[in-house]
Amino acid sequence: MPNMESGIPRIVQDIETKSFAKQDVYHNTLEAFQQCKKVVQQTVDDLQEALRGKDHEVDISLEEPSTYELRLKIAGDIILFTMHSNVFNFDEQHSIHQSAYVKEDPTRAYCGSIQVYNFLADSFKFNRLTDLGYLIARVFLNKENHFFVEGHRQLGFLYNDFDNFVLNDIYIRAIVEACIQYSLDFDLIAPPFEATRQISVQAMQLMSMQAGWKTSKIPGYKLSFMDEDEENRPIG
Repeated sequence: MPNMESGIPRIVQDIETKSFAKQDVYHNTLEAFQQCKKVVQQTVDDLQEALRGKDHEVDISLEEPSTYELRLKIAGDIILFTMHSNVFNFDEQHSIHQSAYVKEDPTRAYCGSIQVYNFLADSFKFNRLTDLGYLIARVFLNKENHFFVEGHRQLGFLYNDFDNFVLNDIYIRAIVEACIQYSLDFDLIAPPFEATRQISVQAMQLMSMQAGWKTSKIPGYKLSFMDEDEENRPIG
């Protein structure tokens, strides 16, 4: 005979631990993303002030398509900040689970995510839907505002003390400036001649409408979790 004992207590327990924690993570991440928008706006103001009176004008502007997205345009680049609406945990092998901070309370591993991408501004201007953008960084944030960042160079190793780092305006500004610098560091590379030697009428008409062929920058970097030599680098 099957066990007819009610499963309600177990369900309630999971809701009180997992679901409540995930709600806290979501609200924290949304609040952090709103704060990120303010920091980006201040960064824009500072850049515009620093460039005022120069011989050349550079378009530095912001667009907010939705609650979960912010587009920063700097000259020919768009740096896109986006918040994922879901909350994540990490696989059992992830180093976050080795953290004493997380072992003390496993729900501290639940994180919201803010991603930063780099696109060409013309990809959006001319609606070139097949153009590629590149992920610069991912910020993971838990219910207590502890965070770590996946990225490269300083973004890959400066912000990995999940046990102790609590997100604030200073960290956000440093991350934003690093993402801007990465985007400006990598130039658009012309495709090889042989790769563009032949073209169909359809492709030519499409290229004419979109002011160019499928285009992407060569970023020259990978996220830290993609680097073989950093694969087992601990967080915390």
